[in-house]
Amino acid sequence: MGPAGTVGAVLALLLHRLFARRATPFAAWHAALFPEVEVSPVRALYERIVLRGAGPDARGGVAPFADIMALGTVAQKQLAISVIADEFRPAFALPLRAALNDAEPAIRVQAATAMARIENRFLECAIALEERRSERPEDPLSLLALARHHDAYAHTGLLDAGRAASEWRQALELYERVAALRPTDAGLEQARGRLLLRLGRPAEALQRLAPLVRQGAAPPEVLAWYLECLYRLGDRGALRRAAAELAPQIEGSALPFEVREAVRLWAAPDAATKEPSTCA
Repeated sequence: MGPAGTVGAVLALLLHRLFARRATPFAAWHAALFPEVEVSPVRALYERIVLRGAGPDARGGVAPFADIMALGTVAQKQLAISVIADEFRPAFALPLRAALNDAEPAIRVQAATAMARIENRFLECAIALEERRSERPEDPLSLLALARHHDAYAHTGLLDAGRAASEWRQALELYERVAALRPTDAGLEQARGRLLLRLGRPAEALQRLAPLVRQGAAPPEVLAWYLECLYRLGDRGALRRAAAELAPQIEGSALPFEVREAVRLWAAPDAATKEPSTCA
């Protein structure tokens, strides 16, 4: 650009030297996004006893993250997102999504980075499991591990409906292949019934779950899926009878309160005239 290029280059050099004095180094910027968590001796002992053993209670531990995203300071939100990224589980998806819409740009950037890290971990694991399956294409353990991985990825709460359905379909196909090799595995029937229900195929799901319910040894979540199949199929009479029969097992379980309350309402004697709006 002739003389204009020379002037522009000199101006850029001067501006670079001017702003370089106030620029944040990359290491400091990255540390601000993902601050190092200082673990106290009490916290370390708790993690050794609980988190590495039986795990925290299934019904607790999520509310503080949601509260932090709604009411916390920027530093508190950054620390929470860092913990979520390192210890991610499906229950943490809601506060992480809330962070993506935070008013503070730094929080939105950190949340997007955390989500990318989580998805990248799932992708790397999927690649490793696919390589393992390619080496032993008819090995039921390899197929089962890959099926569970796709199932877990869809269950993270980070995917949109289309991507989650695609992951569930892949998991269902793999579960079907494992079932052909291990036809007596009740766990596979549970998994296939649940996925068929999630994919909007309640009639097929009912065929998988009904025998498990009749055997009398099905866990509470399977009973809830069975009742949901009846509700989606519109069989209100069978739903009321099944709810009345299965309510004692479900009410004493650790299922969410909404599920237990819906079953209780369907099992009530006046449910025939005053139907609840949902099942499970």
